Amino acid sequence: IVDREAGIEEAREIERRRPKQDASTSDSASTSAPDLTSGSADLTRDSDAKLTDGVVIRQGSREVSAQSAIYDATERRFEVEGDVEYRSPDLRVKGGSGSWDSDGNGEFTAAEFDMPERPARGSAASLKISEAGEIKLRKVSFTTCPPGNDDWYLRASRIDIDQDKQQGK
Repeated sequence: IVDREAGIEEAREIERRRPKQDASTSDSASTSAPDLTSGSADLTRDSDAKLTDGVVIRQGSREVSAQSAIYDATERRFEVEGDVEYRSPDLRVKGGSGSWDSDGNGEFTAAEFDMPERPARGSAASLKISEAGEIKLRKVSFTTCPPGNDDWYLRASRIDIDQDKQQGK
């Protein structure tokens, strides 16, 4: 077991050494190394990590929190479990489990979501987020009604939303 602060600093150093993407093709959230906080961290020689006792992963304006996470250094991806929450300025997600990578792509299962700038909300068996701001919802229930007022909702096997174009299909 590694000291929590030493483990977090080592994980940050690993991300700093990785090649950066060209800033002209990606937003700052996907080019910055994630900032990690956890109650406990175990690291392997391969730079993989098991984070427990409350985990917060911040990257630019995006944040993922969970009870625990496993970091795969080869894939540069976090697998998160337990009270998972994702927050960005235009999307909030709560789910049971999911994944988040250093490029800004995420996937969450048994997800409830809220789009505060729309407003829109709903639930989905699976919710995928791309670094480009595209959202893919599977087995979804979707409404623009305020919470507690479900005058109408749309159920679909899939809805794809392009947040930049403000279009869904």
